Amino acid sequence: PIFQKNINSKYVLEEFLGSGSSAEVWKVSEIGSNVQWALKILAPGSGLDEYGQFVFREEFEKTLELHHPNILQAATMGEFQS
Repeated sequence: PIFQKNINSKYVLEEFLGSGSSAEVWKVSEIGSNVQWALKILAPGSGLDEYGQFVFREEFEKTLELHHPNILQAATMGEFQS
């Protein structure tokens, strides 16, 4: 990795992939395996209020219903403190 930053002792940030108005997407490796994921993280300083966090969670729930070869499959959601 370019730098070592562990997320919940489960993932290592490998590469910044992009960002939007409220989130960043990173390529991560799962610690203890060779599995790589795309990890969407609320952007630092995004200042999302409770409603914004609700919308973020709702977006995740909706992605669980999407199944197409050109769409990444959602796997898990959680919270961490940096």
